[in-house]
Amino acid sequence: GDGLIRLDQKTGVGTLIIPSTLAVEDITLNNQLFYGSVNHALWQYDYETQALTLLCPDLLGETEALEMLSEQRLLLGIHQSQDLTLKVFNLKDCQVEMTESIATSAYGDIEGVDLPIAACQ
Repeated sequence: GDGLIRLDQKTGVGTLIIPSTLAVEDITLNNQLFYGSVNHALWQYDYETQALTLLCPDLLGETEALEMLSEQRLLLGIHQSQDLTLKVFNLKDCQVEMTESIATSAYGDIEGVDLPIAACQ
């Protein structure tokens, strides 16, 4: 089935945790909270309570890349932007705090981002 799946690291066997028909582009984790981008929206799944919630209905673009920056901020990569565009997004008010664009003709469609933990300290 489709949805959030937990993989056993020793056996590789998957267990369906929450069934869902959402087409999640990317997912990131902060403690027991999962954040997933679906088209222009941000969803939150609380592993402890098993609640799935539409957190922010408009990420100001189809978001394909998510990474936690802090407890209340995400780094977003936008689908098929004209250049390499990253946004810092505040989870408290669902607003973009900062946008940085890097001019490039080769990399205009971000599919994933990763930020080393040391970069945030």
